[in-house]
Amino acid sequence: GCTSRGQFHRRGEVFWEDLNCTIKCRCLDFNNEIYCQEASCSPYEVCEPKGKFFYCSTVETSTCVVFGEPHYHTFDGFLFHFQGSCAYLLARQCLQTSSLPFFSVEAKNEHRGGSAVSWVKELSVEVNGYKILIPKGSYGKVKVNDLLTSLPVTLDLGTVKIYQSGMSTAVETDFGLLVTFDGQHYASISFPGSYINSTC
Repeated sequence: GCTSRGQFHRRGEVFWEDLNCTIKCRCLDFNNEIYCQEASCSPYEVCEPKGKFFYCSTVETSTCVVFGEPHYHTFDGFLFHFQGSCAYLLARQCLQTSSLPFFSVEAKNEHRGGSAVSWVKELSVEVNGYKILIPKGSYGKVKVNDLLTSLPVTLDLGTVKIYQSGMSTAVETDFGLLVTFDGQHYASISFPGSYINSTC
């Protein structure tokens, strides 16, 4: 093993030298040497202290689900039912002073087969200056800023990706937002725990 700042590290162990996790170190398998290089945590991780060093820990995610005619299972575990044919804001980054990237997700409902129940007609995602529309029954196609586009789509050098995931269309960002819609009756929104108390 290796020793750094009086702390022992097993061979192969990875740790970070600084509180911002910008210097990644590894205890090498030979000669018990430590090799360090510039690096950072992934967008889905946060830098946390552990002893005299720091480690990148996976951020918990929160998920909201829309299903059926339609039922809304919220991020905090409540269940709501909206039978109207309106547009409903599902999630949005709300704090003006926040350093978190802005996003907004809205579902528009329509009545199907009578006026007693409604279903999701389309899902709209606003992120990085793009408006992405996933219409009902749209397998393999979305509208990006009103232009019909075939999947997969990569925007802003990969910061936003739109792709087919099984029967669902997925919108994924580099900051951890993941929105899916099967084009019929099931949609989900997941984002990192860093957005907790910053959304409405």
